[in-house]
Amino acid sequence: MTWINRTWQVIRRHAVLLTVGLVTGVVLTLGFQWSLEATSTESFCVACHEMRDYAYKSTQSTVHASNRTGIHVTCADCHEPRAFVAKVSRKIEAAREVYHTLLGTIDTPEKYAARQPMMAQRVRDQMHASDSAACRGCHQDTTMDLDQQSRMARQAHSNAFSSGVTCIQCHQGVGHAMAKP
Repeated sequence: MTWINRTWQVIRRHAVLLTVGLVTGVVLTLGFQWSLEATSTESFCVACHEMRDYAYKSTQSTVHASNRTGIHVTCADCHEPRAFVAKVSRKIEAAREVYHTLLGTIDTPEKYAARQPMMAQRVRDQMHASDSAACRGCHQDTTMDLDQQSRMARQAHSNAFSSGVTCIQCHQGVGHAMAKP
């Protein structure tokens, strides 16, 4: 009996187990992908009152919520990496936020205001570490038409591009009302 015949005998003997394993793997993979997508929606993000009443509310007066081009930026656009491993890592990290929601860490306007500078600094640090990857997902320096910008903006962007300054260093508070130190 050749190794091919032995292999097919094993496969036939364990066909049900292999089929169940394959189907289970597919279902789990699809379920995981679905959960990543479902937890990346704006409606999911603002389901708890802390996000809806404080963080989300502070975005509504910014250019990212309403602008002349009609583009509406969602929570995930800025706070969730697009790369799979980084996205999964961010989802795991979000468990801390769920934990603090359950504890009531920022469940009043006063508690939120007290912690907002620290939370904003954490996000700025993450964005700086990623070279503002979330910003660059939509705003690409290679496609910016500097001639269409004001003289001051054109100069600032030219200097930033040549010196390696990242978006968040100049554009703090662009997505939310600026946290007070």
